[in-house]
Amino acid sequence: ICSEVRKRLRDFDNHPRMSLILFAKYFNGQGRDRVLRRRKQLQLQREFETVKAAVIKLFHIAEETLADNGRYPRVVAARMFIVHIMHKRGLSYPDICKRLLGHKAHASVITSDQRLRERMLAGDTFEVWDGGQFVQMAGSEILERLEKP
Repeated sequence: ICSEVRKRLRDFDNHPRMSLILFAKYFNGQGRDRVLRRRKQLQLQREFETVKAAVIKLFHIAEETLADNGRYPRVVAARMFIVHIMHKRGLSYPDICKRLLGHKAHASVITSDQRLRERMLAGDTFEVWDGGQFVQMAGSEILERLEKP
């Protein structure tokens, strides 16, 4: 039984929010799906913050401007890339919208993802910060930079 407990405890590594009650239910076979869904949500939340930080650095913008309703092209592009990458990784549009903009009305987030795909197919470039200056970069190259671990 000890090896079984150790094996199942490994599933809870690095997840401080997982309670002992959830672990007991998980160990007894109850609520396993719920525990695994919660674990996936926590992982996506950490990935969201990592992607957001990388986008802020690449587009050279302030974090506060992401949640604003401003239409400055670099800010709009930064939002588009966050939405696109996180949706590709499995986060739903309402969750992305809630984390990025603070509300659940996700139609604008869906439109943003569609527009980014259209712009990338059309070969549009985006203005990004490259060390000491702003340069134009293709969407595919930006995605490669942002998706590197």
